[in-house]
Amino acid sequence: MSLNIPNRGTIYLFGDIFYHIKIDGDIAFIDNKSHQYLKQVFATNELSTVISNLEGQYIGVWIENDSVKIFSDRYAREDCFYINNDQGLTLANDLDFIFKDNKPTYSQKMLVHLFSTYGWYTPKGLTIYDNVKQLKVGEIITISATKISSELIKFNPIKIKNYGDKDLETYYKFLKESVIARANQNGTNWVSSSSGWDSSIILGILVNEFGPDKVKMLTGSMKYSDKSDTINEFEINKTKKIGKF
Repeated sequence: MSLNIPNRGTIYLFGDIFYHIKIDGDIAFIDNKSHQYLKQVFATNELSTVISNLEGQYIGVWIENDSVKIFSDRYAREDCFYINNDQGLTLANDLDFIFKDNKPTYSQKMLVHLFSTYGWYTPKGLTIYDNVKQLKVGEIITISATKISSELIKFNPIKIKNYGDKDLETYYKFLKESVIARANQNGTNWVSSSSGWDSSIILGILVNEFGPDKVKMLTGSMKYSDKSDTINEFEINKTKKIGKF
């Protein structure tokens, strides 16, 4: 998607955008007819504010005069790798593209971290390669004729408070809108079911919104050994009952 912002250049968005959180807390669903709305959002707000309130999985490139800004969604869900060397700056969401013209150099420190930390990950902004970095959560990279700079959107944690029964409707509203925004509006919606709460509530929301004919479930059996055979028979049977219901 490309957005021409009057007197402020052009923005290219690669990926999926689901909705925009408005000032009053309500959301505006985004689809392929939302160009004008998005242009207004970018034109009237700071980029950091837009990123914090534009829900999706995307990478953005903003070309304005003699500079280029690179950013991603507020949780950096879409991978954005880059390498900066004598050949210039190469940016991609696929490492294979990065290494077409660049030789990978492994970082021994990052490999040790990867294999010794629960979750199997490298610290934010880094990869297992010395010469390749990754866009961080909330990071905006600005490229000009003279330099490459980086800034981070300030993290403001939500204050912890006691939630009561009256907050359940608000929570459900947010959850429902989030699920519907990501759903297949015209085709079949598949739900990977574990038979637990998370997948079941998503399943219920989709069925209520689109009807049972537009929703299907998917699960898998886990064979532990020839002797024990399937070890998640309980979950499989539970998933079948949920689907039948």
